[in-house]
Amino acid sequence: AFGCLLGAATATLSAAWLVDDRTALRTGLYGYNGCLVGAALPTFLLPSVWLWIGVIFSSAISVIVTVGLNRLLRTWKIAALTAPFVLTTWTVLLASYPFSHLRHVRLPPAAIPADGAV
Repeated sequence: AFGCLLGAATATLSAAWLVDDRTALRTGLYGYNGCLVGAALPTFLLPSVWLWIGVIFSSAISVIVTVGLNRLLRTWKIAALTAPFVLTTWTVLLASYPFSHLRHVRLPPAAIPADGAV
């Protein structure tokens, strides 16, 4: 619950600073993906100061990804919806393997098959 609140607050404040679309900001479109990021990261990573810093950073990045995807998909009249949450969370979880400060709870170990089979 704390991650959701932190992510939503960070994303909303970031969007207020970065985005001109006040209607979308008031309806919570930017805070929603930040809330989802704040719920997902503590699910897969052990609680630590670095986790909460990651939630703040990732929630702010989800706003940038939301704006970029909305601009990219505007041509085809497609909304980004939760794609920014998915892209941001996957990126952070994949990047967390080499960082010793972010410890995994439910992620499989990073490994490449020895025999080259896929």
